[in-house]
Amino acid sequence: HGSVVASRLDDSRLLCVSPSGRAAGASATVNLDFTSSTSSDGTQIFSHPHGAARVVHGVLQLTSLDMLQTGSMSFAVASLRAATDFMVAFDVYMGGGPGGEGLSFNVGELPPTYFGELGVRSGLSVQLLPVPKRVEVWYAHVLVAQSMVGVELRQRGFVHVTVAHGGDGLSVDVDGMRVIGNVTLAAWSPKASWTMGFGARTGKTQHDLHAIDNVLVRVGSAYRTRQVPVEVSVNAQEYTSDAARFSYYAEPAVS
Repeated sequence: HGSVVASRLDDSRLLCVSPSGRAAGASATVNLDFTSSTSSDGTQIFSHPHGAARVVHGVLQLTSLDMLQTGSMSFAVASLRAATDFMVAFDVYMGGGPGGEGLSFNVGELPPTYFGELGVRSGLSVQLLPVPKRVEVWYAHVLVAQSMVGVELRQRGFVHVTVAHGGDGLSVDVDGMRVIGNVTLAAWSPKASWTMGFGARTGKTQHDLHAIDNVLVRVGSAYRTRQVPVEVSVNAQEYTSDAARFSYYAEPAVS
């Protein structure tokens, strides 16, 4: 957590410049555009067979059009443990073949190996299933929500997807349309060891190409207002224990 030097104005007021939300552990932002074929941005890529998932022409290809492939990618997000609010936006492509098994977005204890469209259901798993034209949300091994109308996930180009969690619960938007909204995740409490990631799979008869691009993650006050406790010390050793609240506000979005 961040600390700053304050000036005393009078017996009841101090003046200081607050540390950034990132320095205070109140916010984090991740941008992944896959302009490099390496994992220097902190991502980890796994696949079966080896090499099936890879960066190709500036997008992350989780599977090719070949049959019986599984590919996944995971990445760490700073301050995820302390945040209850987050927003993840990404572009997804599923097509080119007779139909794919699908793709998942996941938050939790993701394994250091490949996983597919069923994701990691012990945490949060948002599953994009193109053949039944359905979006499912799993949390703690329970199906907590699914889309009620058909969702066109296989299109000629990339489809924009947004997954957000805040005071109103979890929501999922596909191509600008709200397909799942106001879903409560009971006892939602991310751990420091949790990561985020994507997985996809092709089968014997369903074998589309699955790819993602332009991943944007906003956590904590990078997405919504977040309060943090503030304490005061005169010797940098002994601090007050009042837990006074200080608010960090999300950066304005200009469109």
